[in-house]
Amino acid sequence: VSFRLLPFTKLLRKKIHAAFHIVASLLAILGLVAQFSYHNQNGYEHLFSSHSMLGMFTAVVYLLQAVVSVGIFQDFNPRLLRGLRGDFKPFHIILGGFLLISAPLTVLMGLTEKAFYANLQYGEDSEGQWWYAHGIAFGVFLATGLTMMVLGQERKGEALQRGN
Repeated sequence: VSFRLLPFTKLLRKKIHAAFHIVASLLAILGLVAQFSYHNQNGYEHLFSSHSMLGMFTAVVYLLQAVVSVGIFQDFNPRLLRGLRGDFKPFHIILGGFLLISAPLTVLMGLTEKAFYANLQYGEDSEGQWWYAHGIAFGVFLATGLTMMVLGQERKGEALQRGN
């Protein structure tokens, strides 16, 4: 998103993009630690549901992509990695798109799982719990859709640079 929305130089947008992903990686690790600690403290099994398996897969792929991308796209040795960057960039973009779908899908599966295990029911005695779950789900859906819309647009001048 930083490459599409921010009006800065390419180098600054790259650094902002990396900073966003460093923060997201730290939050993902913190979330995994919290989840495993919670399961350990309460005697729950790990990775027993589709939500947990997809979540772990998404987190591992995301963290691997982050580590590999920092090594390839940051300017540690530009001449050494120039060819590798060009070869890896399409894969990086496709994998990023996959993660853009799998992360919100994991969240929505988690909301459904939580509602199932909590045995949430509609009605006067539900205390608004369903509205809370619906609100989160709608927010995730809307944020994902807006992100995809932004990513689908070209930056000003890109079409001219390609000769379109």
